[in-house]
Amino acid sequence: MASAPQAASTVASSASAWFHEVTIVAGNGSAARTNTGDLMSDGLGLGHVAGLPWIIGALVLVFIVERTSPWKTAIFFWAAIIIIRTGATNIGDAFHDYKIDFSISLPIVLACYIVAVLIYRTYWLRSGSTSVSVNAIYWITMILAGVLGTIGGDAASFRLSLTPAGTAVLFFAFAAWQRPYGDSAAS
Repeated sequence: MASAPQAASTVASSASAWFHEVTIVAGNGSAARTNTGDLMSDGLGLGHVAGLPWIIGALVLVFIVERTSPWKTAIFFWAAIIIIRTGATNIGDAFHDYKIDFSISLPIVLACYIVAVLIYRTYWLRSGSTSVSVNAIYWITMILAGVLGTIGGDAASFRLSLTPAGTAVLFFAFAAWQRPYGDSAAS
């Protein structure tokens, strides 16, 4: 049985690992979701909102196939991530369509994201699990992370005039600065 300090250290390093995973997943899904989001809204002419029911349908289909499939593979997870990030991009861009300024959209989405992370963290701590649980609140958090990434990226690119390339460099510098899994020596 672990002592209280060891247990607290395990929880802290697992929470750090979860944050690192969300950062990496969000970064890896960004290029795919931007392209698929643009394809849905512009290429297919559905717009940012009208394509959302199709995105939700695709996500539900992935979840159903994953549950009923005899094959357990990460492809279902990554398909869900790309679909969720596609929808999140369209939701973030819809704020612009409805002329909702960054000064309103960014704080609202950030607050919702923080609440989702706190709910997930509370659920996770109560479960006693030492690994990341992929459940409904996880997926909601991923959606909010995607919307926040879209709005934040657009705000940095256009409001702060960092340009899309400058914003990408800033994001990857931040991601590189994060500690990798299990690196407790850096504290």
